[in-house]
Amino acid sequence: MSLVVARSSLLSSVPRVWVDGDHLHARTSFGVRALSLFSYAMTLHVDRRARYVFIERRTLWFLRRSRAIPFGQIEHIDYRFSSVTTEWGLGGRPTDQVESFSVDLVLRGEEEPVRLFRFRGEGSVSTGHLGVLLGDTIVDLEGGQEDASRRFVALLQEFIGVGLGKPMPRLRDGSGRAWACLSCMRPAPPRPGRCLYCGGQAGPSEGPASG
Repeated sequence: MSLVVARSSLLSSVPRVWVDGDHLHARTSFGVRALSLFSYAMTLHVDRRARYVFIERRTLWFLRRSRAIPFGQIEHIDYRFSSVTTEWGLGGRPTDQVESFSVDLVLRGEEEPVRLFRFRGEGSVSTGHLGVLLGDTIVDLEGGQEDASRRFVALLQEFIGVGLGKPMPRLRDGSGRAWACLSCMRPAPPRPGRCLYCGGQAGPSEGPASG
């Protein structure tokens, strides 16, 4: 008997994401909006030319809050995973779970991240209540939340030009000069070479540290 994991978008709740030239858009999924009786919705617009992220939230049908965030204020993207076990097998072993992938923006000088979207759906631990026996093969069904969240994060990185997690500190050479890629300005080892991210040339980006 073998185990096969099959993915279906019907088993996940993810925002709608689309690209229009230099513009990245995302909107709360129809299912989430319907469950809130259409009282809640969030839209995201990333304008690569203007170098701004525009966020609008609607709550209680009529209350709207808008925010415009310049690219330069964004420190990094926060991408996290959490899960809740929904079924246990013999010996207390988890056999099924609901997964959630969260994507937020962390801003310079602000403690609280800007919440964007949650990608939720059926996860695959081994075989659970969504397992199906086909002949001598057990098919465990899971949602497409992981793939959808990864695509969204990759698009955010491409459009905004920031990385995941806290940025790497600037590395300094023997003269105290900080080095970075001179094209994308990501930190680089203090020696001549190519950037691992964009292939640009590394070099001193700042003078000697003061003090």
